[in-house]
Amino acid sequence: MSREITVEELNRILLPVQQALQPGQTPQSQEALQLQETETPQNKLLIDIRTPDACQRGTIPGAVNIPVVKRAEDDLPDITPITEYLQKEAAGKGTQVFLLCHTGDISLDVADLLCEAGYDAKSVKGGYRTWLVTSLRAIVPPSEEQDQIAPSEEPGQIRAAG
Repeated sequence: MSREITVEELNRILLPVQQALQPGQTPQSQEALQLQETETPQNKLLIDIRTPDACQRGTIPGAVNIPVVKRAEDDLPDITPITEYLQKEAAGKGTQVFLLCHTGDISLDVADLLCEAGYDAKSVKGGYRTWLVTSLRAIVPPSEEQDQIAPSEEPGQIRAAG
């Protein structure tokens, strides 16, 4: 079973949250958190594991920021803050968790660890960078003559065209 979800699949699942956010609402604002409680499909949760600074610069609407750091003893991501949040605020192991980092690499490691612990977790393939490029392309499709943002050969990587 794949532990990754594409941006397109994620957008189909979380579309109600993204459509309902008003301009000026950040995903961490009180309004957005209330919206997430009422609009996010039942038992689905998007967690951005990047730093609070990174999330303030941008994240997927409806995401909850739970930063993940590596444990000193084995250099693996510490999933304790996520599991504690799921037990306290969500439906525990019955919640489908979508994880977001910058490129999708660390979130895939976290998804693996959460799955090993019995959770239904998937990493957003390509991370926030891919989601952002996909969103920008939906707003301003690239022209045939000059593509300003082009995917690279490596999944989750972005390169300038030209």
